[in-house]
Amino acid sequence: FQSVDHTRQVMSTLDEMRFHVDRAESRQWGYFLTREKKFLADRAEAISAIKPDFDELLVLTEDNGIQHALIEELQVAVAQRMVLLDASLHLFEADGNSASSDQIAAGQAAANQVRDLTRRAEANEQVLLKYRKSNELSRLAIIFGSISVLLIFLAFLTLRILKTIRQRAADETLAQEARGAVLKTGALQDAIFQSANFSSIATDAQGVIQIFNVGAERMLGYKA
Repeated sequence: FQSVDHTRQVMSTLDEMRFHVDRAESRQWGYFLTREKKFLADRAEAISAIKPDFDELLVLTEDNGIQHALIEELQVAVAQRMVLLDASLHLFEADGNSASSDQIAAGQAAANQVRDLTRRAEANEQVLLKYRKSNELSRLAIIFGSISVLLIFLAFLTLRILKTIRQRAADETLAQEARGAVLKTGALQDAIFQSANFSSIATDAQGVIQIFNVGAERMLGYKA
């Protein structure tokens, strides 16, 4: 799956290629009108940039057979247009005439073919751009939906954990209160058992004395 950025890169490279082709033609006409060599230098620079543009386009469209074939056809059309430009330049250099009527017609036809193929390639990329934008929006919707579900689950899990913590805290509080009550009861029992004001005597099933506190000793005069 190619991204929206990939499609935009193809479109940008198509623009660069078209700019270089148009510049080569305009610089040549500038030379015809002025005979200034700087126009030829600009023309040569523009022509030299066309091949790298097509090399990049062919790599970028490897995933799309129809568009790749169209780029190859466009490359041939541009090459033919450059051949006609060269012929026109050589004729001008030889006798001062830029081209015959037949050459002008052929050059115009080649230029129209380049423009037509370029528009078709751009239209294809526009369709791809719309399709890939739609796909990316769908993918984002799925991602955001998944994140939302995950956040809801995490919120639910957090509430469960908090509830468990609170329950455990409540249980621990009750346990501490119960231990405190047991300790208080034991302390009270010890205080009563150890008090000289209360006599406490207890025997087992065989009648053997098991408990004989200080109060009992004081009351009966016997030591435990």
